[in-house]
Amino acid sequence: MSNEVNDSVSTEKEEKRKRGAPAEFLFKKGESGNPAGREKGSLGFVTLFRKAIKKLAETDGVDVDSAEVDIVLKGLERAKGGDFKFWESLFNRVYGKAQSKVDITSGGDRLDSLLKDIAKRDSGIVKGDGSSGL
Repeated sequence: MSNEVNDSVSTEKEEKRKRGAPAEFLFKKGESGNPAGREKGSLGFVTLFRKAIKKLAETDGVDVDSAEVDIVLKGLERAKGGDFKFWESLFNRVYGKAQSKVDITSGGDRLDSLLKDIAKRDSGIVKGDGSSGL
């Protein structure tokens, strides 16, 4: 590696450090960010699901499209009866589970204004009863 390339790499690392990332947390070239993660070459859910449908189609002696339609129809049949487990599980695996954000600390008020109010009260500017402490 030339000095010019080394300088740009070190400058890039310095910029990352300035943004708050400590050196020990910076990714190193050629190293995985998650070494204990999924094994290289392992198949994702969608791929496995498609393989399962293909195998089911072969077992039933139908084409893949027909097998997919049969699965969707069965899922819709169950959904009509109130059983959404199939769809919920499928969508969660394919698209990721929907995040639910619940505010349990501020009652919907902005936290920055609540924190300022608390800081004022605790500094003696405003007493707990709302009257001026001056």
